[in-house]
Formats: sequence, structure tokens, C-alpha cells
Amino acid sequence: MELSLRKIVESEKGMAAILETKLPIKIAYRLTKLSNKIRAELAVYNEQRVALVKRLGEEKGKDSWEVKPENMVEFQEEFKKLLDEVVEIDFTPLKLAELGDVVISPKDLVDWIIAE
Repeated sequence: MELSLRKIVESEKGMAAILETKLPIKIAYRLTKLSNKIRAELAVYNEQRVALVKRLGEEKGKDSWEVKPENMVEFQEEFKKLLDEVVEIDFTPLKLAELGDVVISPKDLVDWIIAE
């Protein structure tokens, strides 16, 4: 499955909430494997995001950086490119029927993990 980093970043909280739900063991296993893959992608994403801020910013305190105003346009362009990067995640979306009675709050629903 191809996903943009933007979609992965936006899904982070919802995935965590779903994993806290009581799930059938097969689904829990598949989602935990997916979560591990996503965390790996997020780690690389965060390394690159921090490197970009440091490259175009200045240190404001211990471990605190801010993008310089004169570099903001370049930062936004580069950050958009990072978020638009597409990665391959080995995952087959779940069928809605596989979830059975599982109740997922609409705010936690991650649309790309479920296929009709």
C-alpha cells in the first residue's frame, strides 16, 4: 500500500487510539504490525523534519529551534515535499466485517486501514 507521509502523520493518533480498543486477536496482530511499520516511517520523518528546521532555523534555547523568518517560504516548500513523499507499507486493509462489534470513535477512524 502506498501512503504519503502526510497521511501517516495525520493517522498517528487515530492508530494509537484504535490499538487501545479491545480487538479480535487477528486484527490486533495485524494492526500492531502496521503500527510498528508506521513508527519506523515516523522516526525517519521526524529526523528529517528536525534536520530541516535546524538547517533553516536558529537555536532558541536548549533543544529548541525556530525557522528564521527569511527562510520560512523555503521551509514550507521543503516541508510540503517531505509530507508529500510516498512510502510503501506492506498492509492489506481490513474488511469492515472483520471488525465485528468493535466500536471505533469517528475521530479515531483511520480511513485507509479499512476497506468495504
